[in-house]
Amino acid sequence: MPCNVVSQFLKHNEDLKKTQQYLISLAYHLHQIYYSQLNIKIFLVGIEIWNKENKVPISYNSSIALRDFMRWSSTELLPRKHYDYAQLISGVSFSEYSLGETYLAKMCTGDMSGGVVKDTKLGSRKVANYVTHEIGHNLGMPHDDKHSHCPAGQGTCLMSRYSRLWEIPMFSDSSKNHLNRFLTDKNKDISCLLDQPDNWIVSPKSSY
Repeated sequence: MPCNVVSQFLKHNEDLKKTQQYLISLAYHLHQIYYSQLNIKIFLVGIEIWNKENKVPISYNSSIALRDFMRWSSTELLPRKHYDYAQLISGVSFSEYSLGETYLAKMCTGDMSGGVVKDTKLGSRKVANYVTHEIGHNLGMPHDDKHSHCPAGQGTCLMSRYSRLWEIPMFSDSSKNHLNRFLTDKNKDISCLLDQPDNWIVSPKSSY
């Protein structure tokens, strides 16, 4: 899965290199989670850092932020950089305690294949869990419920509604079943997941 990460602000004392390394580390953790549990390879194909001004206004409403980001990425970013999923990592604190948002089961659609996530400044591993959660939704995984079996403990898997419980980054059996249904749905075009990019920043063979 080629993934493009866009960061809307510079942190790390406005050090461009540190910001890039932070996002590369995040993408590596993201790949480790998806490949070890779901056999899905994550390729980071691009990073765009908005260090002068935001390309789109970032609303405190995560739904509006997602809508505006996807409009920009599908019309401005995608024509110049091929990707399957675009992720905005923002310093904005979304309202209603939201850490992010995406569209359910819309992977490979272009204009709805992406998400927004708040950077909580808790480190690349923690934020990678948030991104993993949103990509999971885009791959057809809803939130876990009381009937979802989680090997790490009831209600603690990555698709739980409550991020404070994601101490061990694992997918529930229910999430895996939803993913399988999405990937085998004949009404879904998932062909974008089957190609491998020619160029990337982080690949499945990378180490960090």
